[in-house]
Amino acid sequence: MSSAHLLRSKATVIQFLMVTLAFGIEAFADSPSPEAVVFDNIRLFGVGDCNANGVDDELDIAGATSSDCNTNGIPDECDLESEATELAKLTAADAAEGDWFGTSVALTGDTAVIGAIRDDDGGTDSGSAYVFRKVAGVWQQVAKLTAADAAAGDQFGRSVALSGDIAVIGAHLDDDDGSSSGSAYVFREVGGAWQQIAKLTAPNGADGDFFGRSVSISGNTAVVGAPGNDFGGPGSGLAYVFREVAGVWQYVNYLSAPDAVSGDFFGDSVALSGDTVVIGADRDDDSGGSSGSAYVFREVAGVWQQLAKLTAADAAANDSFGFSVALSGDTAVIGALGDDDGGSGSGSAYVFREVAGVWQQLAKLTAADAAEFDSFGYSVALSGDTAVIGASGDDDGGSAYVFREVIAGVWQQSANLTATDAGTNDSFGRSVALSGDTAVIGADRDDDGGTDSGSAYVFDVSLSSISLDLNNNGVPDECEDDCNVNGVDDELDIAGATSSDCNTNGVPDECDISEGTSSDCNNNGVPDACDIAVGFSDDCNT
Repeated sequence: MSSAHLLRSKATVIQFLMVTLAFGIEAFADSPSPEAVVFDNIRLFGVGDCNANGVDDELDIAGATSSDCNTNGIPDECDLESEATELAKLTAADAAEGDWFGTSVALTGDTAVIGAIRDDDGGTDSGSAYVFRKVAGVWQQVAKLTAADAAAGDQFGRSVALSGDIAVIGAHLDDDDGSSSGSAYVFREVGGAWQQIAKLTAPNGADGDFFGRSVSISGNTAVVGAPGNDFGGPGSGLAYVFREVAGVWQYVNYLSAPDAVSGDFFGDSVALSGDTVVIGADRDDDSGGSSGSAYVFREVAGVWQQLAKLTAADAAANDSFGFSVALSGDTAVIGALGDDDGGSGSGSAYVFREVAGVWQQLAKLTAADAAEFDSFGYSVALSGDTAVIGASGDDDGGSAYVFREVIAGVWQQSANLTATDAGTNDSFGRSVALSGDTAVIGADRDDDGGTDSGSAYVFDVSLSSISLDLNNNGVPDECEDDCNVNGVDDELDIAGATSSDCNTNGVPDECDISEGTSSDCNNNGVPDACDIAVGFSDDCNT
């Protein structure tokens, strides 16, 4: 190879690959595309590395370091996930050190609201929120929201919610009714301009209520959490319902846990969808200190009624179940960032669904690469059959995970989101929002505009088709045994009772019979040995 040839190649470097050939020659190549390249008749494979192990995918498969059971050219472990696309990175036009832009995020369609609780426009840590919109495919800042009566320490932007042209912004340390009593502000977009139209406070506000720590809105109804309220004892918590009537926002009612006790922090998180609200109480002690719980309320004929109290089937002390909540239709996702399944503080999230009027736990979600102190479940978002779970402590910089309900009741991890420019302690995943196939992930300690100025990232999570792995064994289901060709792994057929296995040989009975490994002389679909064993048929000659 000439030196000129080598220099021309170096000019288009995007990835360095070393291949040791069978005859001992080491070839070095740089390729601007995933196609195979040829240097002086030495052929190198493409540069795909879906599992990020430093080895080209084709070489992984050829060298048996990865399997490809369905021969689609993709390592099996990558078949089970798809790569989401990072569309944009959002930062404040006036970003400054310590603003914490991205502490909270909300998304509806092509509009996002992002909280920056330590912005100083109205005094130190007065806070602000920014509105971004996708215009002609480009995300642009269209407004900066601040409270008309902004004051130092209010932390306006601690929580944000968005529905249509209305945004609700929480300021949990506002002092109108006492130190840190809290408030929330309602803004509406009118003629392209965002205007403050109301300030919400609790009718019984007091010191340390933290009203506005959480907010949610659906249509013309908003719910605001006040986890520090003392209604059922110090720090037991309340949530308040407000509604816009004839253009005026009015207090409707308060919601409380019937079993409220001091320190439960009911209202630390809230999620509203239609006439149903889920309220987190992450310091509830039913299963140990701060095991956590969540409550479901519904408005029926103008009256808000508690429908259910949700707790994890495997609840334990310090799980903080209810630290984050999300709701879409009849399905809720509850974050438990302190759960220890993958190590201390690795975190988890739980999926619940209302079935025939009863709320049932459907699934427990954990990260495939769960590790100590990841805080998976710090934030959660839900839209239809897709959930996004933030893990702000993952690998020090943070990440978020996309899960999809692949068949009814079965949720599978389908992507792991990280920032392309991830940095240590960015807290990517501190907040998450999801609308359709678009996700926004907050990273409030990112340093682009100064230390801890913060940022947020927009992802397209309309993931390409992934392989199912319903038994979670790391092997695509299409590669598993499916003797009755019903699209379900035989093991799951038996476990789910869609097929019987009377002789416990791991093979559905219908396959035992059809393959001739068991006889069925009376054609009743049950192997003869089982007919006799259970007394369905006699065996007179034994």
